[in-house]
Amino acid sequence: MNQAKCNLDLYTEFLIATQKQYSCVELQNVSPDETMAHDSVNRFLNDEKFSPAMLWEIVKKDINPSNGYLCIDDTLLKKLYSSKIELVKWQWSGKDHAVKPGIGIVTVQWVDLENTSLPVDFRIYQKDVDDKTKNDHFVEIINSAFDRGLQPIYVLMDSWYTAVKNLKAVQEKNWRFIGDIQSNRNVSPADTKGTWIKVSELEFAEKEVKKVWLKNFGPVLVCKRILKNGDISYLITNDLELTNFDNLVSHSKNRWSIETMHRGLKQVCGLERSYMRKATAQINHIFCSFVAFIKLELRRFKNNISWYQQKWDIVRGSVRNRLAMSTA
Repeated sequence: MNQAKCNLDLYTEFLIATQKQYSCVELQNVSPDETMAHDSVNRFLNDEKFSPAMLWEIVKKDINPSNGYLCIDDTLLKKLYSSKIELVKWQWSGKDHAVKPGIGIVTVQWVDLENTSLPVDFRIYQKDVDDKTKNDHFVEIINSAFDRGLQPIYVLMDSWYTAVKNLKAVQEKNWRFIGDIQSNRNVSPADTKGTWIKVSELEFAEKEVKKVWLKNFGPVLVCKRILKNGDISYLITNDLELTNFDNLVSHSKNRWSIETMHRGLKQVCGLERSYMRKATAQINHIFCSFVAFIKLELRRFKNNISWYQQKWDIVRGSVRNRLAMSTA
C-alpha cells in the first residue's frame, strides 16, 4: 500500500505557513512533493478520525497538571456562505451579538504560570445530533480533565457556564472555580439566609467581597466590578478564603487568555477557513488547527516570537529573495 502523501505534520505546517488560502488545491500547489494531488489532501481530511482525546495525547507532555488554570469557553466558526457544510447551524455569535450560521465549538485551555496557554480539549456543539447542550459538554470536559490528572488552581468560566449543574460538577472534584454570573441570579445574604434577592440588589462598598448563598448551590463569595466601558459584572467563587478583591479579580483575568487563543486560531491557524462539506473533514480540520496552534505557542514560549511574527517570517524570506532578484 502506498504511503499517504498528506499527513498531520504536513497539513499543520501548511496551516501555519499559508497566508490566505487554506484549500486542498493550495496545499497541492505549494507541496514539496510535486506529485501530490489535491485529492490526497481531500482523502486525508475525509478519512482520518481525529478526536479530542488525541489532542490531549499530543499536548499532555507540555502540561504541568498542577500549575495552571483550566479555562472553558466556546466560539463560533462563522460560515456565512457555506450552508451545505454538514455541521453548520444558525447559532448565537457573542462577537456579533446576533445569530449567524456556523460551527459551534466548546474549547478548553490550560493556562500555566510560566506563560504558556495550550488547548487541551474541545467539543463540537451539535445538539440535533447528540442531544447535548453546551453545559452537558462542560460537565464531560470537567470529568475528562479530572480523569487526566489535572489539578487547576481555578476553573475559569464566563456567565454562560456558571449554571448550578456546572458549578456542582467542579465542586464535586474538590476544585475551586471563579466565574461571572448574570445580574438576575438569586442569592441570599449571609445575615438574612433564606431571603432571596437578585445579585444586582446587593449593596457593595468599593472592592468589597461578600459571602452569600447562591440559590440551589450553597455558599460563595461575590464581588461587583465596574468595567472600563461602564458595564457592571459580578464574579463568584467557591473559594471562601479568597476575600481580597484584587486577588479575586487578578485570578479571573486569566480567563481572557482563551479569547486570545480563539483569535489566534482563526487568524493564524485557519480555524474558520476549511471549505470541506463533510462533518468528518471539518472536525479533522478543526483538530489540525488546534495542533498548529500548539506548535506556534510552544515556539513562541521557547523563542519569544509571537504567532504573528512567526507567520510573517515565513513570508519575509520570500519577499527578500524577490527584491534581491529585481535589483540584481
